[in-house]
Amino acid sequence: MGLRVDTKMAGGNAGHVEVVRKEGMPEVHFSPLPKGGSEALWFRFAVHADAEASPPPKIRISLRHVHEWADPDQALRLIPVYSPSGQGWHRCTTGELQRQEDGRMMLAWTIPYPAPRVEVALCFPFDAADRKALSSKCKGYWREDVIGVSEEGVGLHRWSNDYGSPDGRRQGLYLLAGEYAADTPGQWVWSGCVQQLARVSRDPFLVWTVPVADPDAAERGVHGRSVYPLDIGRAWCVPPLRHEVAVYQQDLQRWSQACKPVLVLNLRAAPPFYQGGVYATLPAADQAPDQVKASEKWAHVIQQELGATYADTDFKRVAEPDPVAAGTCLDYATRVLGVSALSLHVPFNRIGTRVLAQKQYREIGEQLAKALLRRQASRS
Repeated sequence: MGLRVDTKMAGGNAGHVEVVRKEGMPEVHFSPLPKGGSEALWFRFAVHADAEASPPPKIRISLRHVHEWADPDQALRLIPVYSPSGQGWHRCTTGELQRQEDGRMMLAWTIPYPAPRVEVALCFPFDAADRKALSSKCKGYWREDVIGVSEEGVGLHRWSNDYGSPDGRRQGLYLLAGEYAADTPGQWVWSGCVQQLARVSRDPFLVWTVPVADPDAAERGVHGRSVYPLDIGRAWCVPPLRHEVAVYQQDLQRWSQACKPVLVLNLRAAPPFYQGGVYATLPAADQAPDQVKASEKWAHVIQQELGATYADTDFKRVAEPDPVAAGTCLDYATRVLGVSALSLHVPFNRIGTRVLAQKQYREIGEQLAKALLRRQASRS
């Protein structure tokens, strides 16, 4: 029986593919492609069984070249997801490290009972279908507008609950997600947050929010940071070094003039091997002291709401200098707009021994929304 691999989906990424049989089990060897960056970690692909044959009871997927970016302890922290055709996404079990004679390493996971087509990814993808389903659940609460185009001509979408008005006095919240293509944990938290905000009987905030800040990278399956010449997350100087950032800076300016802006929140993924709790990054203390102090208060309320279940004990962290970055979203919000700002970092697969599924990511988002509402109520 034969298997074939394809990457014909949004975020598709796999190369150096070889299908072999070991110990009677089909095994797919693959490597993520860097696609212009120094990091090659994000992957997403589908495995198809021959149409005329029954799928095997199990298959093994083996990630090549693990030694390039992880030591053995780190590598075993990766827990990909898989989706048999017609079913939802599931977590793999802990992988098995395979050390070769020259010291190179592969990491293998066994997937039970696959269907004729099984999709595999580093973490739960967040697709256009997911956004469409979310919009439907929110029952028309969110307006969706295209505020510009990406480098490759893809629309840059922004959701809002209202357009505000010149010199508007409603407190304003701006949410940014998907700044990097592998920020899917942050996007699932975003989905829980915006759905919870849509449940509120009255609109406490003027909310403008971007679900996919870099749609080109998301479509191409680019892992994220260190993409040549400069990724979106580190191009927020004035003038900006990426066209997409110019679009978001203009939108942030419009938002800040249509409300009383109180917080810019960037929803991100934590590093791939991190297994602590959710944590927040604050702007550097020497940038804008008043905004940093206010950002700390927002972080404190969020930490309280997430509690010991989801929040890291070392929750509030200060952004470290990045010699490559020309500027970040936090820099722009605090220095140029004079608005409090945070980045929230969400683990890829687990918090301690607690494995994270889509349900847990949405719960984090719901609790985030409740924290924002509680802080807003105390300011009113």
